Amino acid sequence: MNSKYKILCIFLFIVFSLFCNELSSIDIRISKTQAALLSQRIFINETDLRHAKLLQWNKKENFLSLGIAHFIWYPQGQEKRFVESFPLLLSYLKKSNYPAPKWLCDTTACPWQTEKDFYTDRDSVKKKQLYKFLQSCRQEQTDFLILRLQQSVPKMLEASSQKEKVETNIKKLSKSMNGIYAMLDYVNFKGEGLDPKESYDGRYWGLLQVLENMEATTNTPAHDFANAAKAVLACRIKLAPHEKSWLAGWNKRLDTYYE
Repeated sequence: MNSKYKILCIFLFIVFSLFCNELSSIDIRISKTQAALLSQRIFINETDLRHAKLLQWNKKENFLSLGIAHFIWYPQGQEKRFVESFPLLLSYLKKSNYPAPKWLCDTTACPWQTEKDFYTDRDSVKKKQLYKFLQSCRQEQTDFLILRLQQSVPKMLEASSQKEKVETNIKKLSKSMNGIYAMLDYVNFKGEGLDPKESYDGRYWGLLQVLENMEATTNTPAHDFANAAKAVLACRIKLAPHEKSWLAGWNKRLDTYYE
């Protein structure tokens, strides 16, 4: 290997290392007290503090919604239109050695095939065990949500054509509890904006798109995040008018980011 080639390799290695460090330089720190408050706020958004809704199958949906953040779980053979988050939570809990019912560890698909099957099976052992399990691991569910947000940052920066703007907005949002809440809730609510399945005509509606639509010069990041999120979701409705009935509820949720 000649000296010029060695110098080039060293240079490329340094550039690559700096690039990787840049992608991971955003540190979103959340204390235990803050995590508890965020958990409660997201629990309100998803269930209105009704514990029975820790297990819910919404009408016209082909999946079960579980836990404080309504993690998605599909039955076997169903089209997975959205990112399936409940198996990811289970994997996280398994790595953390959190105890779970054996049947839950042995299955990858939701054991109920339809909404009717789920609500007809009122007093089954599986439903009772699943409910108890979800009540017991609320803290761990919150930890998983925080980890998901933290792991999303380098992925979004790598995918974005507006890296500097996105990074600036994340850093600004990360300085306040409200800004962290807005990002944490939205990435659970509408995803990262990276999965092609979660788009219409190539237009995405996830956290990345909201960060790209914010003003980089903002001095009120949480407020501007909410405005950008409303604009992104309004665009989604234009592409999918059949979802219009959901928009008022979405906007009500986004209004909590102003508080």
